[in-house]
Amino acid sequence: MKKIAGLLIGDECDQQLLGLDEKHDRLFIKKDQELILFSLDTFKVVGRFNHMGYPDSVIFTENGRYAAVVFRQGLSYRNKVYVIDLSEDPADIKFSYQGEAADSYRFTIHSLSNYPNHILIGRKHSLELFDCEKGKASEIFSTKKEIHLVKVIEGENEDYIAVRYVPERQPNPNIPTIDPPDIQYYKLKDGFISNWENAENITQLYFKERTFRFAIKENQTILTNLANKIERTYDGKIYKIGIERVDEERQYACGSIYCFNQSNKDLIGYSFLMD
Repeated sequence: MKKIAGLLIGDECDQQLLGLDEKHDRLFIKKDQELILFSLDTFKVVGRFNHMGYPDSVIFTENGRYAAVVFRQGLSYRNKVYVIDLSEDPADIKFSYQGEAADSYRFTIHSLSNYPNHILIGRKHSLELFDCEKGKASEIFSTKKEIHLVKVIEGENEDYIAVRYVPERQPNPNIPTIDPPDIQYYKLKDGFISNWENAENITQLYFKERTFRFAIKENQTILTNLANKIERTYDGKIYKIGIERVDEERQYACGSIYCFNQSNKDLIGYSFLMD
């Protein structure tokens, strides 16, 4: 008979399941500023960690031995990236600080099948292939522009990387605009990252995503859909937005949007599905 169990974290707190450590049957759970490790074998909490910020993302290496844990620093896009060895005693896991990722860190850190001990980190001005076993970068590729998003297509012998850069020209915040994204392509082969000047059209189509702009109009915030120019008005002012997923046919996008109410005191969260 299968055992069914419930886990009550609390009603009045910011709580979220961040990841599943399949190799060791453990859950990574966020509770306010605390990171909780919960064992699925014993149905007990086996580790609690705090004082590093707000836990926000967990990215596991392909071999399941290591994980990168990202902690957000207050109400900002600043973040701290830590690497942990999952084979250590869960009550005494050591968090090794490895600097910051780009502001959109949820979309710039990736695990790689061809590099099972590594993670790819998009820093503000570089792509970094980080060796978790050795605790240092094995390859750093510097960029002249500021990185916004990173996506990866994994191949048999080489990986293909698309980097969307932060626009150099910031649009007028009072006029909703949609600019063509500034995307460049790279290859990762034999542990080295290089420019990919002649990316095939089919690859560019796969990487291409919609660009969303936000504008404040008469003290309200407008979310504009690229395809149909549909506008949705929220109360108050946007604090941040996250695009969680865009489907392969690029017809739908879903995510979360956070905005202050009209008094600019309370932060309200919405989930959205955009056609």
